[in-house]
Amino acid sequence: MQPLLAGAAAQGLGPQGAFTREAVQWAFGMLLSRLVRLDSLQQEAAAPPAAAQQQQQQQQQRGQVGGGAAAAASQQQGEPRGTEALLPFADLLNHSPSCTEFLDWDAAEGCVVLRADQRYRPGEEVHVSYGQKSGGELQLSYGFCPRPADNPHDGCTLRLALPPDDPAAAWKAAALAAHGLSPSRAFPLRMSAAPFELTHYAAMLAAEVGSEGEAAALADSLFLRGEIPAALQQPALEAVVAACQAATKAYPCSFDEDRAELDRLEAAAATAGSAAVTSSAGGSGSGEDARQQRRRQVLQVLVYERQVLARTAFVLQHELKDLRRMARR
Repeated sequence: MQPLLAGAAAQGLGPQGAFTREAVQWAFGMLLSRLVRLDSLQQEAAAPPAAAQQQQQQQQQRGQVGGGAAAAASQQQGEPRGTEALLPFADLLNHSPSCTEFLDWDAAEGCVVLRADQRYRPGEEVHVSYGQKSGGELQLSYGFCPRPADNPHDGCTLRLALPPDDPAAAWKAAALAAHGLSPSRAFPLRMSAAPFELTHYAAMLAAEVGSEGEAAALADSLFLRGEIPAALQQPALEAVVAACQAATKAYPCSFDEDRAELDRLEAAAATAGSAAVTSSAGGSGSGEDARQQRRRQVLQVLVYERQVLARTAFVLQHELKDLRRMARR
């Protein structure tokens, strides 16, 4: 963003010294923590300037920009619907994992509304849903996370990607695209289960295919009929287990180190909480230093994510043992 900000400063589009690193970080923090998507408010795309239209026409003539059905398909796959907005006052509403209602635009009312999903007593706090997000997603975007036991959507994501050195990479990418899938995909893992499509996707990545038609037929079997060929069942499971193990090793500290630090901070928080049983009614301070509280929540995420990865690998390894046992019969 530095060239863009330098150009804006040169054109006098902001006060002198406005575009500092600290200001940009603050602005991103505001957007991440305050931006709301209003799914029901559709905006007409503004017509591009004449110069941009001319450049786009030149690019289309050179084959750099797709048109017609290809462009429409790209827009449908690329950009989410709705309008993003900043909503002062409404952004004071706190998130609850159990809440199912979102802020949205109501055309009949001509305003943004929140419809209660439960009966509230006088004086009871009204909540909104920030989305079915894991603790890590909430921590990154909003700076907080509930305890894993309080968040049914908690877990982590596992990314699988088509190896660039796969000789059949182009065929596989085309076969995946035909089913609305990309060559790299993040799958949400939960303590209770992994997504159904995870091993099917891994089977496509692990398969050896000799032609474009073979890749397309395999994709139809995996993603249309939900069938993994017997020869690919073990390689698919092995690929997912290996991905879980690699993701676990990518954390900067060991599980035991993070678990021990979390235990220390939770013990300190419990001691501070019992000693300070608030004299300030409803205040945000509980005797625990804000930096330690943030660190404690981050450690909750780091520990729980690896527990989910370990649980997923454990379950799939048992499936692998069963497959190998059956293959020996």
